[in-house]
Amino acid sequence: LVSRVVDGVIVISYNRPKEKNAFDAAVSGALITLLAMISADTSTLAVIITGRGAYFCTAAKFDEMLRPLRPMELLGSLTAGSLALFDSFLNLSKPIVAAVNGSAFGGGVTQATLCDSAVSSRHAKYSLPFSR
Repeated sequence: LVSRVVDGVIVISYNRPKEKNAFDAAVSGALITLLAMISADTSTLAVIITGRGAYFCTAAKFDEMLRPLRPMELLGSLTAGSLALFDSFLNLSKPIVAAVNGSAFGGGVTQATLCDSAVSSRHAKYSLPFSR
């Protein structure tokens, strides 16, 4: 993640363009921590979240999800991590806008819908492959 402040607005960017801005437990944890800090910061007016490169966010890295775990352990791990991340978006005390600059897949679409508003570039694409 990369963040910068512009006139009281924090712009958070996923910065893994070669990995299509997929996130893993470390990125998810960093985002949860950053959003909690932003929520407590009285000088922050709003948040924009976007991705660097051609992708907004393509959700979780599959290699992390495919590590050797029993099915219920995997489900519990994914559910707990996802819920914590979703809660950090929903409990943020500032307005958050998704600036969808490119493709958003799976959890990336979910993140955009958890924001108060979303703005898409003409190149943005949305896909929920788990719904097919």
